[in-house]
Amino acid sequence: MGISRPFSRVILGCLVAACDSAIAVNWDPPASSSDDAGIDAEPPRWTADAGSLTDGGNDGSLSDGPATDAGSLTDGGPATDAGSLTDGGPAGDGGSTNGPSPWPVSGRDAARSGRSTAVGPQVAKVSWKFAAGQRASAPVIGGDAMVYFVSDDKNLYAVDGTTGQSKWTSNLGGTGLAAPAIGADGLLYVGSGEAGKLFAIDLKTGAQKWIATIGKVYSSPAIGVDGTVYVGSYDKKFYALDPKTGAQQWSYTTGDIVDCTPAIGSGGTIYVGSGKKIHAISTKTGTAKWTYTMGDYAGAPAIGSDGTVYVGSHDQKVYALDGSTGKLKWSYATGGWVFSAPALGSDGTVYVGGADGTLYAFSGATGKLKWSSVIKGIVASPSIGADGTIYVGSRADFVGAIDASTGKLKWSHTTGNEWSEFGDIAIGADGTLYVGNSDHKLYAFGK
Repeated sequence: MGISRPFSRVILGCLVAACDSAIAVNWDPPASSSDDAGIDAEPPRWTADAGSLTDGGNDGSLSDGPATDAGSLTDGGPATDAGSLTDGGPAGDGGSTNGPSPWPVSGRDAARSGRSTAVGPQVAKVSWKFAAGQRASAPVIGGDAMVYFVSDDKNLYAVDGTTGQSKWTSNLGGTGLAAPAIGADGLLYVGSGEAGKLFAIDLKTGAQKWIATIGKVYSSPAIGVDGTVYVGSYDKKFYALDPKTGAQQWSYTTGDIVDCTPAIGSGGTIYVGSGKKIHAISTKTGTAKWTYTMGDYAGAPAIGSDGTVYVGSHDQKVYALDGSTGKLKWSYATGGWVFSAPALGSDGTVYVGGADGTLYAFSGATGKLKWSSVIKGIVASPSIGADGTIYVGSRADFVGAIDASTGKLKWSHTTGNEWSEFGDIAIGADGTLYVGNSDHKLYAFGK
């Protein structure tokens, strides 16, 4: 989940940015839907200050001039003990999913582009709602259209993406709202938060294959091309684990808790936010390539096709960093904290939501603002359909579709509960949207 920091550490923002030479879109919701049109699916059948910072100029301005120092380089040091490894007990054959997964990890791919190959719905139509025990996380989707998500009721759920019916439930022994990650080996990897464990789960049966005890995990794992599982922990370390056994390959000390989902770039580098820093780490050795220090907490990064690292911060800025050197390319001052992960359009546009209730669209190359669309509440990480439509939820009872060219609203949905909070959206192979909510439900929006 892009907004992965526990809610107690996030304060609702209320500022709206005004930007020169950009389009500010304030809309009254057009055709919208409410939960009256939804279908409740069957409930589960079984009982889970550091360093200097280059200012991007005055609010709404683009930083000019040379990039400043990317911050100090921290040696990851030798790998340390990852903690105890526990056998998860007997499990069925993991097998493989039926075809490639349309949304296997948070942000869809290793670079966290948030960009789907399917065209999403053009109207607000709730196909079904699945009731979990408590708040539902951001989901991921298997190649067989099964949808997987976790809940604050300590369970991991597998739900049929077509019907909304429960397939299995696995108890994780602790709460944690970060999205799971699906490997190509028929296993799903998920952290349990307060239980201090990372689980490998059989996709077909929900059986636990192995458990790695590595400290509290409140972020989603990333999976390397070789299957290596990368995940951060509240023990101030970032881990690389063997996907078959859970054994530690290396660990890297970040100096602060890790509660943001990492992104994997080309050239054997993985990027992760921890405290005020973005760390670029070698996937092979677990040592630092560079670190960049921001003015406040760093969010979850996304990696552009040219290797640029895009990331927001609680210092109210969005940053573009050179993926090879960590040098600043540009920064932009928004009107509120930016902790959700950016989404990257096929044309190079960067979309990111802020705590000021605004969705921003930037040129990835220059940082110039194209438009900003005022929604409401803290805006979650956007997702992009194949036609360019932006789908986004917020922590103010809003989920909707935004036109990528203009920033205008296409459609929206509300539950009617002002305390309702929609999270990050996953897009299925057929274009169905899946999104978790604080009202204990997972929603499916069909065409």
